Amino acid sequence: IIPKDNHVVSFLQIEAFYMNWTMDYSIIGAKAYAQLTDGTKVPGTIAKNGFIDIKDLPLSKDPIEIVVEVPGHLKSIQKLTLPGTKTPWGEVVGEYIQKPGAQPVAVAGDVNQDAMIDINDVIQAVAFYGKENKKADINQDGIVNETDIRFIEKNFLKVGPDVPKNKKPKEKLGNKGLADFLRAIGLEPIK
Repeated sequence: IIPKDNHVVSFLQIEAFYMNWTMDYSIIGAKAYAQLTDGTKVPGTIAKNGFIDIKDLPLSKDPIEIVVEVPGHLKSIQKLTLPGTKTPWGEVVGEYIQKPGAQPVAVAGDVNQDAMIDINDVIQAVAFYGKENKKADINQDGIVNETDIRFIEKNFLKVGPDVPKNKKPKEKLGNKGLADFLRAIGLEPIK
């Protein structure tokens, strides 16, 4: 049987779960898919161990994007070209491609999932500090705590790879910035 499509295997790299080998990545609410140049999304699966598996990708010289979306994180987008490979007799066939270390890290801190980490994420996390809240609990340990807040602080004002150039993260709410909100919950800024 000669494959007429491509099959890509990659690996999740998620900042809030980095080096957590006991995590079941299949249940954290993450999605993986390939986005073709025409906008078509080819769904993938995520295994317990964090491997991404996307099958039935068309042969194309146009780049595709392997996209990972994780709650509380900016998107991770890996660009690939999958033209297939030529057999000795000149037929173009699909490939099985492994890219386990190539997926960029999904940056933690995007609580409201607007593709940027800004004061709006700080406000939401601070509002639920010390409480249970699935959106603001970035590392999914059951409570919004200092760990979640520090991810936002570390990545403050970063934007996702798919943010339009004219969209900018908001640094302050009125005259209150990150440090003000941290101090309001008894934390000192690290930056």
